[in-house]
Amino acid sequence: NHYHGIAAEPNCRLEDSEELVAAISVMRPVDAGEELLVDYGIEYCLRNQLPHPRAPDWARDLAAMAYLAELTKQVAELETQAAVLQQQQQQQQQQHFSGQRRRPEPSNGAVGEDRLQRLVAELAGLQRRCAEEVQLEELSEAGRAPVEAMRRELAERIEALAGLCREFAPQ
Repeated sequence: NHYHGIAAEPNCRLEDSEELVAAISVMRPVDAGEELLVDYGIEYCLRNQLPHPRAPDWARDLAAMAYLAELTKQVAELETQAAVLQQQQQQQQQQHFSGQRRRPEPSNGAVGEDRLQRLVAELAGLQRRCAEEVQLEELSEAGRAPVEAMRRELAERIEALAGLCREFAPQ
């Protein structure tokens, strides 16, 4: 595991090895049953929202913003999918009410419902990630406010899209 939050420093490190996939080098004595603790490195920690004692404040702030920007991109893709599903549903309703109903394809409704269910599940996952995975306490005071604003705006978009999905879900 990563040492931060468990110990002041790692007790071992991973090294390259020609004979093995990786070699573990012990940096101080490790007692029987003691956990092996390594330094995952600043880049890994920043990318995965893990604290790292050598990471500068600005880097943690920027990593949190980049993470939220990636989630925003995923929400935009889901918004596009939801718009397509909504348009397809409206076309089906128009055909039904205008009497121009063609012979339905047997899996058409089920595919739409399945796509909607997947979309709702993805939204729930994004909502959880947005709420839980950005560690505000690890950010600088200057970075916390813009990250909180990004997170709040993203959460509102996710909730609005979830509401839209509930509106056109089959009853």
